[in-house]
Amino acid sequence: MSILNRSRSRNDQLNSSVGLGDIHVRFRLTDDIDEAGHVATLMVLSADERERVQRFVQRRDRYAFAAAHALLRQTLSEFADVRPAAWTFSTNENGKPVLDDVHRSTNIRFNLTHTRGLVACAIARGTDVGIDAESVDPAVHSLELAERYFSPAEVDALRTCADSERKARFVELWTLKEAYVKGLGVGLAQSLDSFSIVFAADSSLRVGSCRMESTWQFALLTPSPRYRLSVAARQTSETPRRIDVREVP
Repeated sequence: MSILNRSRSRNDQLNSSVGLGDIHVRFRLTDDIDEAGHVATLMVLSADERERVQRFVQRRDRYAFAAAHALLRQTLSEFADVRPAAWTFSTNENGKPVLDDVHRSTNIRFNLTHTRGLVACAIARGTDVGIDAESVDPAVHSLELAERYFSPAEVDALRTCADSERKARFVELWTLKEAYVKGLGVGLAQSLDSFSIVFAADSSLRVGSCRMESTWQFALLTPSPRYRLSVAARQTSETPRRIDVREVP
């Protein structure tokens, strides 16, 4: 299986010439959102989303949820003649958010992620896509978590990492695996230990022990030294799609 792996820093766009057939990633750092910025994000959310915002106890979590959903709506409107506030959503049989039938003609697929300090979304036309982001937390017991959730091959690979690299590599594997599972849209039916992602000597990725009916394209990104962000998209042709990555102020 052919897998594309590219890692870029915060402001490094993977391709300068992009189009509707590309994969579009937008991210926003959220630690500096103030009350006025939060109110602005609420303006484009649905009544249901605004109600969900209020369920969060922590202000930081309220701000992040609102920012993530506003970012998705604004990104979708880059590629269709629909106002950000006018997008409507439903879920598939496995609970994955999808566009309502009224937007079916756009043929847009999307996925959304948020972690403390960063929100991001990915959209593509005519192909499944998944995205996941996490912070590199020095307090996380990476090997313990890997032994619980990862395949034996991945655990062995983490054990061979230098101590200074292990926590970042754990987060890279975690986000790559989550992005793939989210792209599949099958929920808990695909466990994280049912397949392995291995970093080869040439920095490419290899995926094994998993039945795939098609080829998947992966990208591993570094929005800032604190974060890792991964994207997975189902390939619909022999040529990998270009990936357009942009930070939203």
